[in-house]
Amino acid sequence: MNRSSFNPPAFSSRARSRGPLPLAYGATLVVTYLVTGMTRSQVLDDQIGPIAGALTEAALFLAIGVASLAVLSPRRIDANAIHPVAAGLIALGLFLLADSSIAVWLCGLPLSRHMSRFAEAAGMIQFTALMLYAALPSLWHWPD
Repeated sequence: MNRSSFNPPAFSSRARSRGPLPLAYGATLVVTYLVTGMTRSQVLDDQIGPIAGALTEAALFLAIGVASLAVLSPRRIDANAIHPVAAGLIALGLFLLADSSIAVWLCGLPLSRHMSRFAEAAGMIQFTALMLYAALPSLWHWPD
């Protein structure tokens, strides 16, 4: 192998150049959560229970995440895109900002009470789904 052509995958321009449009990917998560969260809390939890409702919501998060990646981040080199890890973290940050803002300012919940939902079984499922959603851009472009 020619030493001048060696470029480790983690630092190659190809690895850095792929990733979704992070604001659009984050907005997709926020909108999905607004729809699924209301549906789960108003309908699914009563009909099928909180665990099954959380699992249904998690499946929708991930399915919509993959679909949005297919649209926002085609598997081609785009010099203007950011790294997939950054895209996932930006999406997660946008979600947490929107979720916390809605809980505190619109619903009047203390932030600590709102975040304590992640300690319950349904909340742990939701937390896991959010982490997977944040990881999807990296998985989408694996092994780049």
